[in-house]
Amino acid sequence: MPDLSILRLDFRLRAEASVVLPPFLGSTLRGAFGRALKQVFCFVPHEDTENCWFAEACPYQYIFESKNLGTIPADELHTFLKGQKEFPHPFVLIAPAPVKKSRPPTPENPNRAVNFNDDYQPNHFSAGETLDFSLMLMGKAARNWAHVLVAVRLLAANGLGESHARVPFDLVEAFAHNADGRQLEIFSRENPRVSAYGVSAVKLEQVVNLEIGALENGGRRQDEESLQIEFLTPASRRILLEGTASGQLGFADLIKKITRRLELLAFLHAEPSQKIDYRPVLADAENVRIIDKSLRLYFYEQYSERQERKVRRDVFLGEILYRGDCLKEFLPFLKAGELLNVGADTTHGFGRFVIQK
Repeated sequence: MPDLSILRLDFRLRAEASVVLPPFLGSTLRGAFGRALKQVFCFVPHEDTENCWFAEACPYQYIFESKNLGTIPADELHTFLKGQKEFPHPFVLIAPAPVKKSRPPTPENPNRAVNFNDDYQPNHFSAGETLDFSLMLMGKAARNWAHVLVAVRLLAANGLGESHARVPFDLVEAFAHNADGRQLEIFSRENPRVSAYGVSAVKLEQVVNLEIGALENGGRRQDEESLQIEFLTPASRRILLEGTASGQLGFADLIKKITRRLELLAFLHAEPSQKIDYRPVLADAENVRIIDKSLRLYFYEQYSERQERKVRRDVFLGEILYRGDCLKEFLPFLKAGELLNVGADTTHGFGRFVIQK
């Protein structure tokens, strides 16, 4: 594992009035978080982030926009980042998993994408009902956890929903996870004084080892040669071979996506920056094969206020069962992938998967 620090923050919001939100809340929460985070950090009147004098020193730009500002010399830039306008962000949004309608239609053709909203039900919140979500901060971004807490409180007060009819929420509780995975209360509506006691980022490796121990103590045999993963939130279809449900998400391809993400996060956000090459450990992953899968293709559309248009994403959900005699050696990477998601748009909550016990 890279020497990367992470800090998970959990939030509970309470609706102040009835509101209907999209089936998947990742993009809704991300947009609201970005607006609120900018309120917290931006102190220049023009709010022009593209040409701001403080761009290279601005926590908002670093956390939320993660632009390639040219601060890394070209000869030191990671190979996979050359020519990129944006870099991987130092946070992951952990949104509630979407809930399927009671009887979604049976696909006539599994390789034909259908509208995500046809299979998954909208989120209805009555006044007083709660919404839970989390943010995983990485590297230097974890230093700004208190500012992120303020931003989430603003997010709630600003409201969620369509721009002309946003419904305000109230931040009820907030927690930080400690090194043992336990929640520490840092804020509550009844006691609004923020508590910083015990709040600190922990090493990714420490959390991964804790998660592996919990997995094995939960009944997974150490000699088990099969493993099933389930995608809980939409995942970018670009990681599927040929972008189709019949195409493969081979185990080696999945591990390659996870390790490449770890390499880039370690290079950009670890302190100090690390250059890691995981290619030597990938050879054994080719020996793991798919023995069963159940994937469904979707197109997912949501209005972007920044772009002033609907943005379409091609995604999939479902389960894949792998078999191989070397699965155990890749558990640390899979657990890291569980924590940090995989594929595109992880800051929208996309690409979240779990290992089925």
